[in-house]
Order: sequence, then structure tokens, then C-alpha cells
Amino acid sequence: MGSERKELTPLEKAKEVLRVTGELTQVHDPTVLIESVLDAMIAMFGAERGFVIIEEPDGRRVMAARNFDRESVPRNESNISHSIARHVLATGEAKISTSVEGDEDMDGFATVHVLRLKSVACLPLKMRGKTFGVVYLDTTKRRSPFSDEDRLFLEALADQAAIAITNARLYRDAIRDGLTGLVSHRYFDIRLTEEVSRAVRHGRPLCLFMLDVDNFKLINDLHGHGMGNEILRTIAQFLRQTLRGSDLPVRSGDSEPQGELAGRYGGDEFEVLLPDTGRDGAKIVGERLLTGIRALEFGEGGRIRTTVSMGVCVCPEDGQDREALARKADEALYNAKRNGRNQLAFPGPVDGSAAGGAKTEGRDKSTVWGEVPLSRDAMRTVRLISRGMEVGLDLDRLLHLVLRQVAEAVACDRGLVLLTKDSAALTPVVGLGLTTSSYGEAGFEAIRRLVEEALTTGEPRPIWNAPEEARYAGSQGVPSGTVRSMLAVPIQTKDRVHGALYLDRAVTRPPLSEEDVNLVYAVATRVAGRMAKSGVT
Repeated sequence: MGSERKELTPLEKAKEVLRVTGELTQVHDPTVLIESVLDAMIAMFGAERGFVIIEEPDGRRVMAARNFDRESVPRNESNISHSIARHVLATGEAKISTSVEGDEDMDGFATVHVLRLKSVACLPLKMRGKTFGVVYLDTTKRRSPFSDEDRLFLEALADQAAIAITNARLYRDAIRDGLTGLVSHRYFDIRLTEEVSRAVRHGRPLCLFMLDVDNFKLINDLHGHGMGNEILRTIAQFLRQTLRGSDLPVRSGDSEPQGELAGRYGGDEFEVLLPDTGRDGAKIVGERLLTGIRALEFGEGGRIRTTVSMGVCVCPEDGQDREALARKADEALYNAKRNGRNQLAFPGPVDGSAAGGAKTEGRDKSTVWGEVPLSRDAMRTVRLISRGMEVGLDLDRLLHLVLRQVAEAVACDRGLVLLTKDSAALTPVVGLGLTTSSYGEAGFEAIRRLVEEALTTGEPRPIWNAPEEARYAGSQGVPSGTVRSMLAVPIQTKDRVHGALYLDRAVTRPPLSEEDVNLVYAVATRVAGRMAKSGVT
């Protein structure tokens, strides 16, 4: 414990309250602000220890503890009279005892006597009449640090502290993303501008990362937005932990706040700023991020995993202002995605061997039907849907997902998935815009005929322009003027026919293309493989 401090006169305490109040308005970091409040109150009123307990909106309690020497109080020395703190939180009324011994008002608070406190003061932190925390001071000294006249000073300072803490929390919330707790893109942009200017001015390197969660839409479709949010929060927490310490240089003599240098760009994209880091350092940090995110587990039993694509650019090589670096980082991210995802890439030509991921996948010729090969975009869609089959969904959910996604990919309005369960007759199990229970009715005659042709031939059966097909025009299953194109594709492996996939497109749209048929055929082939692998009969 440090030496005794001079006891202030009432006038000196009044001046100190005014000084501290002015300083509090200049602090935006809630942690720094709380410690400043405690240091000032301990010094002014001669307490041995001080604590601030704040109840956050999410239910968490934040506690800061300081001592007479302006040091944090160790956890094993942080026992306080919780009964008094709870009472003040509940009632919003201050509890101040200049001498616990003989104070009948303290008889109901057992911990005061257990801790052998001589004086204690606990004041509410209020905003708009609502108590959100307390300031707590105590001492075990014989001499009372709190006089009767101190009550006005204590309450005035607590009121000013409450206002300052509330403003600091509002500022914190304004610059941070509500879901992940990372800084918002708007604030990140401000920091990026400042850091780039500083890097150029002092001739120091700087790198900017853009990260995108791979196949995030698919994750939401498969597992719901709640799981998607959990993944975003967990990745954000991982970024904070990984980028803390040695990876974020602390510049000696720099007066600007270091703050959080990881932000949420929006959606499933994140951004990271590393001052004093060049290309080689960016590779090291990037690999660490890629490896760590691959290892994260989500969902029950950790059965869900994900990866990220990452683009990085370096100042001054790739640009010397915020706009140029942002463009280059976006270009690098596009390279990582185009080169197969799950990797780190830099701006410039793609060579197929970027760090951390697989090389660009070639076109899958085995899935092609007809004369037109699948385009790169079509194959990307097929791979996206295929990855959804690897995450352990039950068959019913899987088929719902596949039907919805493939219909969206080829702009079809209705669809059915039909299966030959236990070698029995073909049975519709999933419908989109069509009811499975009506499949056997007369109105489905044209659809049944097309599905049977696909199963008989083992090939996709497209009807490009149904109104012009004599056997389909005006059919009950295809009312004249409502359906443009129809398509039935078998779901089969070499050894087994599992069922069929049916889709049709409204007359208001152009006819299906051969590439559309190729894409559906590729997906159906993968569904069949998934069913065969899982032993579905």
C-alpha cells in the first residue's frame, strides 16, 4: 500500500469534482473511463479500494476494481459487500456509512461485518431514472474516509460518471457491429484512412485483408439463420483473439487509440487491418487465420465446419490511399474465390496455386448431357449445391434444399422430387409449387408421361416449348398458355434408379436452355451418388 495522501478540503474536493467531470467528457473507452472514475474517487475521499459494477443489456456484469495506488485489485482481493451492492442496484438508493460500527443501518448487511469494513459507500449509477450499475468504495482503516459533507460530492461525481459511462457505451455501440462485436465498416473505413496516411507519411508497410465465409448462403439454407449468426460471431471472436498481441504492433509514442482492427464489412464479409505488416507478414497471419477457421466447429457435436476465402493487399505496393487499397483487397478476394475458395490470394493474375487452398477445379465433363458443356458459373452452382450434401442432413431436408436451389438456379417455378422407395412404384416426396398428393390425378398426366420417359431412357427429357408440342399442348397437366418448358431428369447411378427430378418454367419466361438441362442433370447425378453412399433404398 502506498503512503497516506493529503486529505482534501471541501473547496479542493469541489474543484476536483469539476476537473474530473471535464475529463470524463473526453474519454470514449468505457474501460478507461471507469478506471478514471475509480482513481479519482479513491484519491478524493481516501478510500482503500473502489469497484464499479455495471449490468450490460445482455445480462453480463462488468466489474472493475482499483486500489489506493491506482492499480487493479487482484481477483483474490476483490471481496466486497455484495449485499450492499445488490441493495443499491435494486433500490437505486445510495448507502453510505462513515462508521460501520454502531451504524444500525448496516446491521442488515452481514458481509460488511465479515469483511471488517470500517467505512463503506455504494452509490447508484443512473440514467433516466434507471439504475444500471454501482460505484462502491470501502476501507478497513479506523479513520473514516467519508464525512457527512462528502455525500454531496460522492453523489455529484457518481451522477457525472453515469452520464459519461452511458455516452461511452453509446459511442462503443455506434462504432461496433451489433451481431459480432467487431467495429462497423464505417468506423473501420475511418481508421483505415488514418492508418494509410500514417503509413505513407512514415514509410511503413500496412496490409488490408478482406475475408468472405465460403458458401454462407448454403449454410443458412441448410441449418437456418441462427446457425449462420453463430458462425459469424465465432469467427469474429476468433479474429479478435488471433489478431491480439504480437500480430498487432503497438507503436511506441503513438498517441492515437489502437482500438479494434478487425471489422465486419457486412453480411458474411470481414475486414482486417494490420499496421507495420508487409507481404511476408500478411502471408503468415493469413495462413494462421485460414488454419484456425478451418478448425472451428459449430452445431451439436461440432458436425458443421466452414472455411473462408481471403484477399489481401499491401501498402504501398498495391496502393497509397484507402480507395485504391479497398479495390485491390476486393480484387484479391475475388481471386481467392475464383481459384477454388478456402485460401489466401493477392491482387493480380490468378495462377491456380494461391496459398492455403485447392487449385481451381476444372470442368466436370462426366456431368455433361448434350453438346453444350457446363460453363464455369454453372459448375460453381453445381459445386455449391453438392457441398450441401456433405453436411449430414436427413434425406427429406436434403431433397427440399436441392429442389429449391436447383429450381432457383435454372429459373423454374415448379418442381417435384420422386423416389422409388423400397423398389416400389415411383412416389413424389417433395414438391415446389406442386402438391405431392395430387401426382396420381388426371391433371398430372403430362408430367407423369415425361417422368416415365426419363426413367425408361435413363436420359434427361426436356420439352423446350410445351405449347408447341402436339402431345402436350392443352394437356390437363400443362394448361395451354401457362407452362413454357418442362424437364424430367432421372436420379440414378450405374446400378440403381433412385427416382426422378421434375421442373417446369412458366410461359412468361424464355425456354430452358441446354445448359440448364446439363446443370439439373449434374445435380441429379450427385443426389443419386449421395443416396447410394448413404444406403438409401
